[in-house]
Amino acid sequence: QTIDKDAIASAATLLARTAVAAAYQDADYSIDYETAAAYALGLVQDAVDPSSETFVNLYACLFEDGNCEMLLNYGGVERANDAKRTGKDIGMGVPLGTPPNYYVSIYDAYNGQPFVQVGGKGYGAHKGGEVVDGETIEEYGEDETDAVMGRPSLLEMSIFGLLNDFLGRGSFADEDRTGAVLTLATCVS
Repeated sequence: QTIDKDAIASAATLLARTAVAAAYQDADYSIDYETAAAYALGLVQDAVDPSSETFVNLYACLFEDGNCEMLLNYGGVERANDAKRTGKDIGMGVPLGTPPNYYVSIYDAYNGQPFVQVGGKGYGAHKGGEVVDGETIEEYGEDETDAVMGRPSLLEMSIFGLLNDFLGRGSFADEDRTGAVLTLATCVS
């Protein structure tokens, strides 16, 4: 059974416009829903096209093959970014499989449960100083590599990467509805 691509595209367009309108603030920080809605409609002018390459690929990933190249690529970039940002590579999250399966599985370190790493070992629950199997468990914070971590799923990593990619690109339109040319601002730190 397939899901109507036009309905998904319409819902995605509505969601994008709603998110922009909900986040809209004018110069004096007052909320005016009519102005916010008009701003969102001007910013997200075109509806999502269900025949676009990105939509077709994402649809295939979410409904046909959860191990698709698109999710793996975006997930891989986020894995590398996280490892660079944190100094720890905790690997890729669990993929959706083929066909995609959205069952969350057992709640463990590979399926969303945060965990603590102490002395290079991972624990779902940690109490330092305890003796287990003749070995004393180290206290948290005694080693600079100790950390509390969570491994996102491949889907979460990929969506984060996809949003970073698209939000980082700026506008796809050359001009707004008034004809004003749109340009990206140059940021300097």
